[in-house]
Formats: sequence, C-alpha cells, structure tokens
Amino acid sequence: MKKIISILAILTIAYFAHIFYISKLNQKIFNLITQNTEFYKIENINFNQGFFKSHATYDIVFTNLNKNLKSKVELNMYNNFFTSKNIEGNFSNPFFDSDEILGKFNTKITFNDANFNIYFNDINLNHKKENFIFKGLKANILFDKQIKIKNTSLDIDQIIVDSFYEHIKIDNISFNNHINTALHINEFLNTFYESEQEIKISNLDIDKINFTNIISRMDINLNDNNTLNFNIFLNIDNISNEITPNSKEEIKNLKLNLSLDQISKETLENLNKELNQGEKPNLEIYLKEFLKFNPSLNMQEFSFFKDKKEIKMNANIQTYNTDYQVKATITSDEKISKLFPSTIFIGGFDEYFVQKNGKYVMDFSLNNTENDFHMKINGNDLNLGISLD
Repeated sequence: MKKIISILAILTIAYFAHIFYISKLNQKIFNLITQNTEFYKIENINFNQGFFKSHATYDIVFTNLNKNLKSKVELNMYNNFFTSKNIEGNFSNPFFDSDEILGKFNTKITFNDANFNIYFNDINLNHKKENFIFKGLKANILFDKQIKIKNTSLDIDQIIVDSFYEHIKIDNISFNNHINTALHINEFLNTFYESEQEIKISNLDIDKINFTNIISRMDINLNDNNTLNFNIFLNIDNISNEITPNSKEEIKNLKLNLSLDQISKETLENLNKELNQGEKPNLEIYLKEFLKFNPSLNMQEFSFFKDKKEIKMNANIQTYNTDYQVKATITSDEKISKLFPSTIFIGGFDEYFVQKNGKYVMDFSLNNTENDFHMKINGNDLNLGISLD
C-alpha cells in the first residue's frame, strides 16, 4: 500500500512539475513573440496567467508601413505537454477597422523544439477593376530549446493580381529556409546569416509569358573576414511567350549556376536597414564599401534550349578596388538570328560569333584599370583609350 501511495505521489509531483515546466516555456515563447522589432511594435498587452491555462491579448502596430496599421491578437496557452496544441490563437485583418479574423496560429512544444504554425484565411480584394487574390497561405517557424529560430517555411496555393494593365498568376509557391546556426528573432529579421534556402513555383503567368516548374536554391556562407558568399542555382522547365494567338516562342530547360563572393556583411546589413526604414541610400557610398573587399561574380553555367538547339554561357567578374575584369563565353548550336529572329532589328549579333567545332562561339573579355580600358571580342583587341571611372 505504501508503494502505491509513493508511486501516486511521485506521479502527482511529476504531473504538476511538467505543468510548471510547460508554463515557463509558454511564457518564454509569449515574451519572444511580443518583443518590439524594427518592423512592428507591441501595444496594449493584457495577460491573464492561470495554472492550467493562460489567456492574452495584444496589438501589433506595423510602424514601418503605417502607424495606424494595427492587428489585434488573441491567444490561449495550455500548460500541458500532452495536449495537441500548447498555444493557439487568432489575429485580425490590419487593413480593416473591424475585428475580422485574418488568420489563426498554434504552437506544439516537444522535448527538443517548438513548432509554430500560422494559417491565413483566403484574401480577395477588389478595387476599381483591380483584383488581388491570396489563397492557402501558411507559414511555419521551428524553434530550438532556447527558443531560437532554426527553420522557417512558407507555402501559398495561389496568388492572382489582375487589372487592366497586367495579369499575374502564381500557383503552388513553396519556400524553405534552413538556418545553419539558430538565431534570436532580431538576428533573424535584421542580419544576413548562413543558411540553405529553396523556392519552388509550379506555374507563373505574367501577362502572356508563362514559366513552368521554377526551382531556385541559394546557399549563404560566412567567411573569416566577415564577408558572405552566395551560391545561387535556378532551374526552369519551360518559358513560353505568346507573340500572337497562333504563335509563341519557347525556351526549355533553363539552368543558372552562379556565385557572388566576398560580399561585405556589414555593408549589406546597413543597406538593408536603410531600405527597411524607407530611406533613400547613397548607392555610390555603398558601392565603394562593397568594392573594398574585392567582390567577384562567377557564372559557372547559364544554359537553355530553343528549338532543340542549346545556348550556353559562362562568365566571371573580378574586382580589385576600383579596377575590374570581365570574361564571358557564349556557345550556341545555331546562329542567334535563327533562334531569335527579332535580334535582326536591333543589331546583328551573328557577326560577334565565330564557328568552332560545329558551334557558334563568342569570347568576350574586358579589363578596366585606373588609366585604361581594354575590350576583346574573339581575340580582337579594341583599345578605346577611355576609363569608366
């Protein structure tokens, strides 16, 4: 009998201890999501803490957009590890004065992390024959034990922007951001960090141009000298342009692989901060700051097929303070004028290509130094005797 009582006592203590632990975690998450940031501030917090359940309301004011743009948030926190949702709530539409619910959110806490999900209601705005439709928008933020962000994702079923001047339709957007080292929310919002990002779009229509199956990946890596390397990959299955109802141009299997190296992290963050604050940055000053680190661009591949003929390009741009070098090679299975007849009307590109091994090839190089400017096309040196400074 004593053993049974002891076991019951231990279980009771463990149960209430776990409630206390989850309560502290919920409080930590609440403190995190009610922090002021550069993009918004929190007002009118009303928090009623209970042992099993807590209730809170507050306002989010989007100060970087409009001081009158406000969303009301209401949430419940359940201090029980075994519940399906530890936090759930809703938020109002900031673009209307009413308390219309724009979306809902919930959080599930585990031993290793906290999973935060946001679900937006469909949006359909009509104004003077202009339509804006947003369907199936949901977002996810994964926090670690220290309530730092380690992964984010965003999914949208459809976006439509329709007016007299333009028609844009985007289907099945998926964005995933894996952060190499977990970040506090302010670091996440205001800094550039090491990560692996991927965007997928199944279909994109811009007026009469259609893009099918877009996949873009970007890896960001930090160097020892506090500069960043960006590695960018892009694949598009098909691009079609309707010239007339009975005629269209198509490009297939477009691939892009390029890297931007030695990009100043501090300069990029300062520029981003000014843009977020709505200021007009002095681009000349920022350019000089970027050039101090000798940034470079290397395009390993840019290729696509047109009428079953392949066009390839690789290029490199290297800067040395105010000096720079550019090298590029374009290879085509067919004359450019045959693949793109419209180029005939804006200047004959064919004359810049020479035949090599059954291909049409153009080699281009450019050197700009303090006192001179040299350009070569297919080995022909054109010394213009000018400087671009």
